[in-house]
Amino acid sequence: MKDKRVKLSDIQKDEILKIPLKEGRFKGYSEIAKKFGVHKRTIQFLFEPNKLIHNRELAKERLKKKKETE
Repeated sequence: MKDKRVKLSDIQKDEILKIPLKEGRFKGYSEIAKKFGVHKRTIQFLFEPNKLIHNRELAKERLKKKKETE
């Protein structure tokens, strides 16, 4: 059974990582995301895996706080 959360194949990920980014604050994540039909955060997480790790940690903290208030 295929995991429907998987948005990109390994081949697509390799292809994306070969694309040169723009300099400065706006690196072109949106353009790449449109080309592959995914959200720009998906592309950002590929290029900057530390942001994905940080995002998951924040999500765990929010879930923990939510459970504590229930």
